[in-house]
Amino acid sequence: MNKDEAVSHCVRKCILLHQMIINYVTGVDDKLKLLMLMDFGICSMQIGVIGFQVIVTGFGFAQLFALEYLVAMLVQMFLFYWHANEIILESSNVAIAIWEGEFYEYPLRVQKSLQFVVMRAQKPLNLKVGPFYSMSTTTAISIVRVAYSYVALMRQKSHNNYKNTELFYAFCFIRKVPTHKSQSDKMEHDQHMKICLRSLVVFGSWPLKFKNAKILEYLHALYSRVMFLYFGVFVITEYIDIGQRINENFFDLVNNLSVSLLYTVTFYKTFIIRSTAMSKIVEQIRTIEKTILHGDDESVKHIYRYHVKWNDKLSKAFIIIVFFTLAPFFINPLIVLFTSEEVRNGTVDKPLPFSSYLPFDKNYYYGTSFTLHFFAGVMGGFLTGTTDIFYWALMIFAIGQIKILQYKFKNLGKHALALMDKSKMSSDEAVNHCMKKCIILHQIIINYVTDVDDLMKPLMLMDFAICSMLISVVGIQVIVSGFGIAQVSSLQYLSSIMGQLFLFYWHANEIILESLDVSIAIWEGQVYSYPLNVQKSLQFVMLRAQKPLTLNVGPFYAMSTTTALSVLQAAYSYVALMRQAYS
Repeated sequence: MNKDEAVSHCVRKCILLHQMIINYVTGVDDKLKLLMLMDFGICSMQIGVIGFQVIVTGFGFAQLFALEYLVAMLVQMFLFYWHANEIILESSNVAIAIWEGEFYEYPLRVQKSLQFVVMRAQKPLNLKVGPFYSMSTTTAISIVRVAYSYVALMRQKSHNNYKNTELFYAFCFIRKVPTHKSQSDKMEHDQHMKICLRSLVVFGSWPLKFKNAKILEYLHALYSRVMFLYFGVFVITEYIDIGQRINENFFDLVNNLSVSLLYTVTFYKTFIIRSTAMSKIVEQIRTIEKTILHGDDESVKHIYRYHVKWNDKLSKAFIIIVFFTLAPFFINPLIVLFTSEEVRNGTVDKPLPFSSYLPFDKNYYYGTSFTLHFFAGVMGGFLTGTTDIFYWALMIFAIGQIKILQYKFKNLGKHALALMDKSKMSSDEAVNHCMKKCIILHQIIINYVTDVDDLMKPLMLMDFAICSMLISVVGIQVIVSGFGIAQVSSLQYLSSIMGQLFLFYWHANEIILESLDVSIAIWEGQVYSYPLNVQKSLQFVMLRAQKPLTLNVGPFYAMSTTTALSVLQAAYSYVALMRQAYS
């Protein structure tokens, strides 16, 4: 058997296996379809009934057992729908698996056969809830929504005006990299990541390497650990203060949450940035940047530098915004300290920038308390800014690389002519060579976005839940407090959080749109003039580009401007809940 026959034989076996899997899933679906429809209806009622028990009964062993039962039901439901969701995702990834192989080296007849497999894989395998829905994580959320409707109905029927139903509603909806190299390269060589890496070094969140001064490297590593520990302890003391004030003034609790929630996310963002996996991604960016800037294609350099400039402008602007957002936290307490008669008389405590537990008298040791808050606040505020611009830089880099790929596909013929002038290749060989380089670049971009998504996925799930609560906490301050300096500061803080939210989800949305435009870039080139084998390979690229690259919010949503609106909708639910609690 020669090479072509062997490839053809292996492809036939893969197609037969694919058909067997399709038949297996179809058979399982036929047996489970009606069962899952019945389960959908009963499970939503069951969660609603148990949730109602948890909400309306007084605290005691019965409520604890009911809560445990509710958690078990939610986990059971999640496991059903998560595994069904995995079948959808993995069946769609069959097309990606073909794409990641060296399909452009296969015989033309094999490529045509694989096209049919790729087209079939565009329709994912799924298990269904009767004739209505596919089983997925989105369907699981629909069950929780139906359960909430049952809770609301039972609450209305019971005529008991308990205020915890909204709390139940809110609870329901919180819901190939290069091998790591030495980082001894000087940071001034980093054009794209320069500002964010230098900022992170200042606060000890990125390692600083010295070639001939190991003692300085050790001291910076020690400084990094101390700063990280200090910030983590400060966040813990904020939550201790919340526990102590839980039954006291509503606004004191809200003021604490407006900072503690944000710093919790920042702590986790910093933890991920300090990981080895993130170091590998940064090293990959450095390698690609060096390749681009040492190349001879000025158009590619122009595209890359355009996105570097955009990243630099965004980073500088956001750090300035962080400064002006952070300043009122320190200025307002000092104004109150020197102007308030109640503070002078000692009838009220001296104001501090933040609310946190301190193991001594805050009024007697006011200078020490203010200093500790100052350092923690400055570190937390600027870490929030620098970690955000770091993650935005990762997204902007992906957008820039996709733009470069689009340019290369549009000008494939021109690049082939330039290659013919430099080498002894024929026209067909030159086009085929340039096409292969474009496909490899596409695969590198896909792997890069996948690696970034793997690191950011749990972070963005946490950010989705906390950001919606944070917006609502600051929003309630703006709504119910009287007009004054404090309200202006809260409004500025709210604007910063909204801007941060928009930039995260807008850049993620751009990755989706630009990855879809890869197929349009191929179409806009002179594809009709290419050899037949190149046209066939480009068909695979266009088919792959129909599935956009995405960054995800856990296993639930793709990050997009639509998801940002969902954050605002969740925030509105929290505002309604807190207004009821406040009134």
